[in-house]
Amino acid sequence: MDLPETTGENAKYTDPYRLWNLDVFEYEADSPMALYGAVPLVHAHAVHSTVGVFNAIGSETWVDVSHPTKKSTETHWISESGILDVFLMPGPTPNDVFMQYARLTGTPALPQHFSLGYHQCRWNYISSDDIREVQANLDKAEIPFDVLWLDIEYAPDHQYFIWDTKNFPDPVDMMNDVAAFGRKVRISLTPQNNH
Repeated sequence: MDLPETTGENAKYTDPYRLWNLDVFEYEADSPMALYGAVPLVHAHAVHSTVGVFNAIGSETWVDVSHPTKKSTETHWISESGILDVFLMPGPTPNDVFMQYARLTGTPALPQHFSLGYHQCRWNYISSDDIREVQANLDKAEIPFDVLWLDIEYAPDHQYFIWDTKNFPDPVDMMNDVAAFGRKVRISLTPQNNH
C-alpha cells in the first residue's frame, strides 16, 4: 500500500504527488497527477503503529515520497503559499489517527438518505425524451436508482442555468416525471472547455 517513490534512483514517477482539486477527463490511472478532491493528509502505517500528518493549507501542494530503506518512508511537502500549519497525529492505531483527524476538522454531516443510492449519470443526455427513456429502461431492467444527473448538454452552448428549448422544451414536466417515482434530478456544474 506504499505510495510509489517520486524521488531517488528507484523513483517510479518524476513528479511529486499533486494535491489540487481537478476534474480531469480521461485521466491516467497510474499517475501522481491531481484528480478531484485533494486532502493534504498522509498516513504512515507499520505493523505496530500508524501516524498521520495533516497540513492545513488551502494552496496548491505537492508531496515527494521516498523510501530510503525498506522500513522507512520520507516525505517532502512543497506548498505554493501559506503558513506552516502542520498537525502530527501520533495514533498509535489507524482508528486513533482517524479520530484525531476528525477532532481537528470535524466530522462530516450525515448525507441525505436519497444520496446514498445509485446515481445514474452519463455525459450527453440529448433530450427530455431521452431522460424519460433512460428512466423507463432502468425500471424495465429492475435497476433501482435514486438520482438522475444531467451534464451540461441540457444547456445551449453550455450556458449554465439556461435550458435548450428545442431538446428540453419541458424541464419542469420532465423533472416532475422523474420525481413521480420518488427520484431526483440533479444538474452537474462541471466547467467545460468550449474553445
